[in-house]
Amino acid sequence: MAETLYRYRWLAPWIGMAAAVLLNVFYSGQWSSSIQAHQFDLERRILIIEGDNKDHEKRINESSSRLARIETGIEFIKQAIESKK
Repeated sequence: MAETLYRYRWLAPWIGMAAAVLLNVFYSGQWSSSIQAHQFDLERRILIIEGDNKDHEKRINESSSRLARIETGIEFIKQAIESKK
């Protein structure tokens, strides 16, 4: 075994470079898929937040409509009281 390794010692740098390239390709793929997973998670969270914003906006609009109706009722009552004075 030692004799074979000694005979092909000139291959060692090439094997090392090939291994480095393969590891870089593998880890680049892992890094890329990790980024995609984070991007999908971020997009999901954004959709949830947008949905919550629409729900809150709807509730605020409903509350402001109710408040406007209450104010209209109060003005009507004030006018009725003032007209009886």
